[in-house]
Amino acid sequence: MAWSFAPSLPFLLKPKPHHDLPVVTIAIVALCVLVWLLQLIHGVPPTNARASTAVDWGGILPLYVLTGEPWRLASALFLHVDIVHLAINMLVLGVMVPRIERVFGWLPTLLVFLVGGILANAGVVAWALVRATPEHFGSLLQVLVGASGGMMALLGALLVPSLLARLGHEPYAEMLGRRIDSSLGWSIAINIGICFVIPGWSPTANVFGALAGVVVGAILLAAPTYRGTAGSLARFAVVGLLLAACVAGIAHAGDPEFLGELRTQYDAWRQSQQ
Repeated sequence: MAWSFAPSLPFLLKPKPHHDLPVVTIAIVALCVLVWLLQLIHGVPPTNARASTAVDWGGILPLYVLTGEPWRLASALFLHVDIVHLAINMLVLGVMVPRIERVFGWLPTLLVFLVGGILANAGVVAWALVRATPEHFGSLLQVLVGASGGMMALLGALLVPSLLARLGHEPYAEMLGRRIDSSLGWSIAINIGICFVIPGWSPTANVFGALAGVVVGAILLAAPTYRGTAGSLARFAVVGLLLAACVAGIAHAGDPEFLGELRTQYDAWRQSQQ
């Protein structure tokens, strides 16, 4: 199993001096906790949940994503393997996301988390497919859950205005309120690096999450001086097209005959285990 368990470390970003309600943070945390409570009600143990249970609840199994279930790319963002996984991710979300939300606003923050997280999970599936062969297909059967991809996307998105602010682009410096120091880069590097030393943590989701965040953040922050309705709609449309293209590409990737046969065999094996 390859659980996406690495939390994103908070960086030293001083929030702007106002007290807007962090609606995105509250919504994400509430949804994750609600899903967790529903799992408990339906008999899922609070610790040591089985990989098959995570799959049943919408966790990512690359084989399933590649054979008609791309919705798992989104549902896995709100699933957690145990109470420790949930607690750490919710703590980090509560510390990190409100600060980013005050920089970007609630809607771009939500888009970066969702779109960036989905793209990160799509990257994980694509990487699993690249490594799989008819003789060695274990990468297609690794389970992935957690919000790490979405959280790393938020960090990656924040790199865009911070780097441009350092280059002297006044609109970005004004947006951030101050220049972000190297702690942001260190946070991204630590989150990726720690996954290589702790067994069971998936660095792939974090790497793809940061990259997706940079891309989505660059699109949403393009031409910041042009903030009219048309400009906003155009940016949202580009993000939507990017998301649709990536999800459609993953959904139709790979050899259908090989994947279909493998899924038939895997489903039969799962059925025999119940």
